[in-house]
Amino acid sequence: MTQSGPTSSSTAPSASSFSIALALIAGLAAVLLANAEADVQNQMALAGILAATLLVLRFLPETPFIRILILAIGGFTVIRYFVWRLSTTMEYHDPVSYTCAVILLFAECYGIAFIMMTFTVNANPKKRESIPLTGKDPAQLPSVDVLVPSYNEAPDLIAITLVAARQMRYDGIVNVYLLDDGGTDAKCNQKDLLLAEEAKNRRAELTALCQRLGATYLTRERNEHAKAGNLNIGLTNTNGDLVVIFDADHVPTADFLENTVGFFLEDPKLFLVQTPHFFLNPDPFERNLMTFDTMPSENEMFYSNIQQGLDRWNSSFFCGSAAVLRREWLNITGGFSGQSITEDAETAIELHSRGYHSAYLARPMIAGLAAETVDAFVVQRMRWAQGMIQIFRLKSPIFRKSKLSAAQRLCYLSSCQFWFFPFARLTYMLAPAAFLLFDLQIYRAYYETFIAFVVPYMLTVIVISHYLFKRTRWILISEIYELVQSVFCLPVVIQALFRPKSGRFKVTPKAQTLNRAFISKMAIPFYVLLAINLACATRGVYKLLTFPDTEFAPTLITLFWVGFNLALLGCALGVMTETRQLRSSPRFPVSAPIRIRHGDEIIEGTLADMSASGCGIHIARDALKNPAFPQPAEIEIIGANATLKVEMVRKVMSPDLGPTRALLGTRFYQGDWTTLETAVRLFYGDSQKWVDFQQRRQEHAPGIIRTLLYVGRLSLLGYARNLRVGFRQLFSMRSNPMDR
Repeated sequence: MTQSGPTSSSTAPSASSFSIALALIAGLAAVLLANAEADVQNQMALAGILAATLLVLRFLPETPFIRILILAIGGFTVIRYFVWRLSTTMEYHDPVSYTCAVILLFAECYGIAFIMMTFTVNANPKKRESIPLTGKDPAQLPSVDVLVPSYNEAPDLIAITLVAARQMRYDGIVNVYLLDDGGTDAKCNQKDLLLAEEAKNRRAELTALCQRLGATYLTRERNEHAKAGNLNIGLTNTNGDLVVIFDADHVPTADFLENTVGFFLEDPKLFLVQTPHFFLNPDPFERNLMTFDTMPSENEMFYSNIQQGLDRWNSSFFCGSAAVLRREWLNITGGFSGQSITEDAETAIELHSRGYHSAYLARPMIAGLAAETVDAFVVQRMRWAQGMIQIFRLKSPIFRKSKLSAAQRLCYLSSCQFWFFPFARLTYMLAPAAFLLFDLQIYRAYYETFIAFVVPYMLTVIVISHYLFKRTRWILISEIYELVQSVFCLPVVIQALFRPKSGRFKVTPKAQTLNRAFISKMAIPFYVLLAINLACATRGVYKLLTFPDTEFAPTLITLFWVGFNLALLGCALGVMTETRQLRSSPRFPVSAPIRIRHGDEIIEGTLADMSASGCGIHIARDALKNPAFPQPAEIEIIGANATLKVEMVRKVMSPDLGPTRALLGTRFYQGDWTTLETAVRLFYGDSQKWVDFQQRRQEHAPGIIRTLLYVGRLSLLGYARNLRVGFRQLFSMRSNPMDR
């Protein structure tokens, strides 16, 4: 078990220094060999040796030495390709060709720089265990203020988070505060009388809710500085030693404080303990491509791998929620930073710059709601992209005068630089058109040098990505997410780069429902990209059949590139094909024996699934033969000392359930606080439930070939669903103009 107190970094310098030394040796060797007067046959032999070595090493038991050796070989191969790319492939033909060649080169430089930083950040991840509070004198434990910022979330959603926050186990003092930006004085007194009345009603309802649940309601005069301003008002009205932040839809488990507070007792310079964001529901990619139950979520690579890598270099940063911060050090910077619209990462870099420490505990202890629709997802990612580019410009992690170490500067640069991916991704999507449609010369290479340099480079990136992240991010899934975001994030990245002080905070919509399947209006750019790449494919086949043999190799290679783009576009169009979502509160599979008390009748059954609003129960098919729904009932959870008051709303009999079982749908009684508190404790209380769910998805990591085939299948299904729903939508619009 890794020691998790302040001494846990004692092994870091040797391992980190070793990794840096190997990286420097690999880089020097790559430069020398790439420039050596070796013939192509020798370079191809070297490529074969590199590829074979990597393939052998990845199957060996993982140790720190093997991990760093693999990364060193990968770094050598990447730098070798980069030196060859700069020295050999850039050839002047005409101004337009050379301009396009330089744009492509810049895109590749971005990719190579990010790859090398990823290798460095993840060379030796720190895996912490919680520091138990058992045996600690309650009088010596720090007091805790729980701040729950809210803007437009529904009171029912907020109530669940407040109840769970009050149920956290801790022997010290805990106070819970709701920071409501939806009921500020400015909103209650705005000129629009209808909106003003809504704000007043919200304030009154949430005030009463807080009084009922034992929380404190706070608001402010004006909505200034977005979430950072709201949190800072919370800081000025509280005085706890530690500050816990939960977004309004982030419901904590009962052991959250037990697992996090101990770090602050061990390290007086610690300003932050960050924990993962775990989501109960699929994001639009997972829902529309139907991958939620089979593949790790998009954020798991960041929260299960990247943050642990950053933690090794004391660079794990605040992610806005599911975190504990020390008030003493927050006060030094005047509270939460608000110069950018990502106050979380900005606050972290400010405190790291002053020499304070952070820690990351990779145990999911909150359950939140992911953005449900493509529109909401894009709004969220545009805000993240804009905020991180603002930090890159305004905080300058590389050049700022501060106590940041070289490794911390590199880590923050990596976190900011990632968000330049829209430029690279769209360049890769459009580059084949330069050669196939316009006959521009943008990449000078022959099939021998392609095999000697390009193939080992691409193989290295795939193999090492799979080695580092195989349990949390399957091959090519990142490319799908990046492609969908690129079209919309590129304008805000450019704006933030040249006008870093512009932009405004936009809240991500949550708990949305969709009553029908349809193609998002945001799909239009992807149809344009599809048309361009189909034209490239058509022209490429024509060139293969009719042009001289001298263009056969570059045309064939570019056609493979086009095929890759078409596979990604199929997945992107599948994402743009929104599926129905009727539930605003996601249900999670559970299993527990229960008894239903319905009048004088007692029915034995088993919980099938549960949410904060209701549950599904497996019962005998002949039970409740002719009930008039809805029917009141009580559910006793056997062995849990818990009773839930529900309304039975429907009985489902399906061949999938077998000949003897039926599914009974129920919803919890609205306004029954005892039932709400019991449901929250049962559904959200145990973090091991979220750990087990993540581990089930991560343990079935497929190999590289299977993953590539899986993405190909997703692409074909994406095209098929997009066509099917598109024709249905077009027919509906023609038969009923009101649907437009």
